[in-house]
Amino acid sequence: MDIEKQLSKYTPKQADCIRSYSIRDSDTYGKSTASGVKAGYAKESARSRASQLLNRPEVMEIIKAYRESEKEKLNHTLEAATDRLWAIADRCRDKDDADTTNELRATENIIKTFGGFIDKTELTTVDNAPVPDAQVAVDTSVAKRQALKLAKEA
Repeated sequence: MDIEKQLSKYTPKQADCIRSYSIRDSDTYGKSTASGVKAGYAKESARSRASQLLNRPEVMEIIKAYRESEKEKLNHTLEAATDRLWAIADRCRDKDDADTTNELRATENIIKTFGGFIDKTELTTVDNAPVPDAQVAVDTSVAKRQALKLAKEA
């Protein structure tokens, strides 16, 4: 789908509202009222106007196309970083070079940025028994206190 061609069917305000709502880098991404205000609608009417616009089936298709194109860009970027990582790893086997090590670390960080690596931490009690996921708190200090408490109760 040619997104810009589809957007040309709408008024400049409508097109701006759709873009603001659909583009991930926008500060109003996913926020219909804020997208309406950013596009130029009055604050009093932005919520209803944006909602009416963004809920049209043809506009929902444009939003879907934006998200798919961003997903493709991310996949291409992640794929390129992964290819680069393999090329560097191949070079590392052939020579021992500090620059290659730094380049390899940089590429790993690029992949981490795009969610290519997932860091997982398993919390255990004092007796090395796993703490059930439902009982794990986001704050690690709270989680540690909770694990100690569970160990005392056991």
